[in-house]
Amino acid sequence: MFCYLLLHRQHSLSRESLASLLWPDTTTAQSKKRLRQALWHLQSALGSQNEPVGDRILLVEPDRIQINAKADLWLDVKVFERTFDLVRGIPGQEFDAQQAQVLQNTLQLYQGPLLVDCYSDWCLDERERFQNMYLVLLDKLIDYCEVHHDYEAGLLYGMRLLRCDRARERTHRRLMRLHYLNEDRAAALLQYEQCIAALYEELGVKPSKRTIALYKQILAEQLTEPQPPLPPIEAHRTLEVSASSPDTTADGTGRSAKPGTAEHSESGAGPVRQYSITLSKATAVKDAPETPRRR
Repeated sequence: MFCYLLLHRQHSLSRESLASLLWPDTTTAQSKKRLRQALWHLQSALGSQNEPVGDRILLVEPDRIQINAKADLWLDVKVFERTFDLVRGIPGQEFDAQQAQVLQNTLQLYQGPLLVDCYSDWCLDERERFQNMYLVLLDKLIDYCEVHHDYEAGLLYGMRLLRCDRARERTHRRLMRLHYLNEDRAAALLQYEQCIAALYEELGVKPSKRTIALYKQILAEQLTEPQPPLPPIEAHRTLEVSASSPDTTADGTGRSAKPGTAEHSESGAGPVRQYSITLSKATAVKDAPETPRRR
């Protein structure tokens, strides 16, 4: 339940709809009872009963429940979504070094499929959404690496893509090209063979004409290196590292703050509660003991 609320933190949810969504195979009365019990356990785990209402993570009303938008917390999926929104529409070839670093930091948050042990319909949709964002960000970093001639890093990102979808033909083509540009023609040709096998075993199809054409180019040693990167467009230099780096707290101080731990901000504004829902369960951590405010 907590994971669902965090994923839909921008919405106020009715108790009835939430209960029927989470316990669809029970009667209305049973699902509402389970919701009340789950809410009690969740509020106990968060230790929020004795807090002022405005400081609570959960805002619970007689008919509605929602995450407090003003709550001081750090959430990995929020960082992931924000970074994706910031780079959407910007080709990876146009990234500057700072933007590339932000993406690299953000990708460290993706520890595998979202809530891997949950098979509810709502979770399957969210899992696919986050994986698609993950693949797009990897593609952008491959673009960046190729145009900056960092072929080995690009190959590593490509292999991460194939671990999610081994029959992704576009990725096989990119790896073929990167291997060749990295002066490893044999690896490029081997990648083509792996592409053929993956497409046949997963989809029962043959490589596209575009893939075959690339293979012939590599055989004939006719591939050219990418053009040098263009100067970054000024409007694209707005990625905020403090908002996107997993090593930066919500207050932007830059101190280490890993998901699943509670950290105090240096500004003295109080503890930053942190939650990670990229793993099989959400981890809720109570506030750490207060530290003196800086003057």
